[in-house]
Amino acid sequence: MPFAFVIEDLGTVDDMAVAIKDMHVRGAGLISDAGYGMYIAAITAPRDPAGFDAFMLAAAAQLKATRPTAVNLEWGADRQLAAMAAAGDDVEAKIGGVAHGPGDRRRRRGFLPPHRRARRAPHRERSASARAANRSTC
Repeated sequence: MPFAFVIEDLGTVDDMAVAIKDMHVRGAGLISDAGYGMYIAAITAPRDPAGFDAFMLAAAAQLKATRPTAVNLEWGADRQLAAMAAAGDDVEAKIGGVAHGPGDRRRRRGFLPPHRRARRAPHRERSASARAANRSTC
């Protein structure tokens, strides 16, 4: 548990990697999507498509290496890379993919990483079947 509340300025991918590795930030809520580290990488990356892609792959690898067992961290970095890959060679669109993620946040609000879906799926199935049964009796 933390001993103090501290606000830090994190301006580089290296800063974010240190914050995650040395546990300046804790818990899945703070590191689950690796979003801030990937965003920092995107705004500081070279603007040519090949250089941008190489820089972002290296940044994702650096962030994922900070906590090799943090499944949410790896999933989030990979998800950001997928959003950028979908943008093709347009670097500005790739940066937008990192900043906003794939899809609208309101539509993704209930989206869970793969390792957490299995625990929630049976509940959602019961809920959906209960709603269907309720509709048929009305």
